[in-house]
Amino acid sequence: MMHMLCIESGPDFGIIQLFMSRLRPALLRATGHKGPWEDAWADFRRLDAKAELHGSRRVGIGCSDSDVDVVSSMTLEEIVEITRSRASPRAFEIDEHVRWARVPRLLLRHRPTDIQVDIICQNQLDSQSNKRDEVVLVLLNACPLARDLVMQIGDWAHAYAAAMPPKEGLLSMAIHGYPWLHGY
Repeated sequence: MMHMLCIESGPDFGIIQLFMSRLRPALLRATGHKGPWEDAWADFRRLDAKAELHGSRRVGIGCSDSDVDVVSSMTLEEIVEITRSRASPRAFEIDEHVRWARVPRLLLRHRPTDIQVDIICQNQLDSQSNKRDEVVLVLLNACPLARDLVMQIGDWAHAYAAAMPPKEGLLSMAIHGYPWLHGY
């Protein structure tokens, strides 16, 4: 018991937590169990059987707390109506409906897993989105070290998200984030 207290309070505890968070999904897959995000995805597919997985989950670089990016064949308004309907199972609640963005989106929270599902409509999808996902997937599969690096950067970004400058795009990160990373 005393040994556990030392580990939990020592400087390596964050590394141990990171290792365990990355090991758990691999163990679940190896034993045939699904992870929480896969439950959220399966429940969304019950609402929209033609929906497509997109982003980090599609290319296999999602962290345990990453959202599930979805391209829906339905309109966002149809999904809102179904989600609010008492006739349908209440697996999701609406976090936010962003109507006036360049690409409108609907953010749902999967109640059983607390995972966010970020939805855009097929007709609003950037024509290059699927090609970008495929290119990233090919590169990550071609170089396993690249996948590990991307996962480590993602884990680091999640761990320090609260202390980072506002998320305003790559240029903002280059201007504001680079000095922060180096402690200037």
